Order: sequence, then structure tokens, then C-alpha cells
Amino acid sequence: MINVFLSFHIAIYMFLFDVNNFGPFNSDVWGSVSDWLMLGATVLTAIYLIRTFKSQEDVQRQQQTITNIEINRHRLEILPRFEVDLKNFSDADNPIEEDGDMLMIHIDLIFDVVDPNIAYNVEFRFERLEESWKFLGRPEFKYPEVKPSDHPSFTLEYRDKIKPNEIFRFNTYFDIIIEYYDFIGNKYKQKITYTSYETDHGVKADFPVLIARAMAD
Repeated sequence: MINVFLSFHIAIYMFLFDVNNFGPFNSDVWGSVSDWLMLGATVLTAIYLIRTFKSQEDVQRQQQTITNIEINRHRLEILPRFEVDLKNFSDADNPIEEDGDMLMIHIDLIFDVVDPNIAYNVEFRFERLEESWKFLGRPEFKYPEVKPSDHPSFTLEYRDKIKPNEIFRFNTYFDIIIEYYDFIGNKYKQKITYTSYETDHGVKADFPVLIARAMAD
């Protein structure tokens, strides 16, 4: 009788305190303690890796931001930028001349690259130019490079027929589009606008626009 009692209690003890079969949780169904420990370690490792990857992404994002700032700063330092000087209207005493029943107007557009940078593969393009405008001489519209010491220029003549009993009003405008590269291969476009409204004449140069990055960027 005593042996039966002891056997019963031992069985209960083993059922309750078996680490792999605690209470109703059978290891065949729920897994053993080592399985749960492995699962816990895997979860903690996954959480650690996720946090590590996120931290690395934050660092990489910050480094990329700093790199982009440095690239743009360097690009602006080497950026070629054109300025233009308008002659004749401001310098000549009589920019408007009469030739029989025609009026003639001459302008000289003289371009300069702001020192110290050099523009490469430069192309000038005139847009919205009225038929009354004609280029004088043999203008060059493409240059392998333009240095600050170079001065590409264009001389244009405007002819308009004088109408009887009508006051001549010189109102016109056109754009000069300049496309070029810096020395590392970034491509830019700059627009310069010439306007004339009666006695007010001038040119306005926009800031260059980046239209294609160099492969090195």
C-alpha cells in the first residue's frame, strides 16, 4: 500500500515538475524548454539586428546627406556662369540710323565667363528672334571652351521700314540660350534675355540651371 502511495506521488511530482512536460503542456505539442529558449534567443537577436540595421541606415542617410552637400558645394565652386555686356545703345551716340526709308539699329552682345571657371562645349542659341534682326559678320555659335579671357560676341542689326506719319517705336525682345559643361561633365543651361521697349534697352541673365549631372556624381 505504501509503495502504491509513493508511486502515485512520484508520478504527480514528475508530471508537475518535468521541465519539458509542465502540467498540460506536452513537449510533443508545445515544444521543449530548449525549443522555447531557442525561440526567445532568435526573437531577441532579430530585435537587435533590426535596431542595428535601422541605426546603420540612419548613419548612411546622414553620410549621404553630407556627401550631397559637399558635391553641390563643389559643383557651385566650379560652376561656369556667363555675363553679357550690351554695347551701342549705352555707348554709341546714335544707335539708330536712317537709311532712306529704313531705320537701322546695331547692338553688340559681348559674353564673358565669370572668373576663374571655364565652360566647355559651349553652344549659343537665339530664340524668338524677329526676322528684322540679322547677324553681321560670321558669328560662331559653338566653342570647344570659353575661358574668362575669351569674349564671344555677336553683332546684330535691326532694320525696319519707316511708315509715313508714324512714330517709330523699337519694341522687341529675344532669348539667348547657352548650353555648356563644367570641367567634370555637369551640363548647364543659362538663359539671357534681351529686351527693348522704346528707349529702355537691356539684358537680363538668369542663373544657370543644371540639366544633367556628371557620371562621377
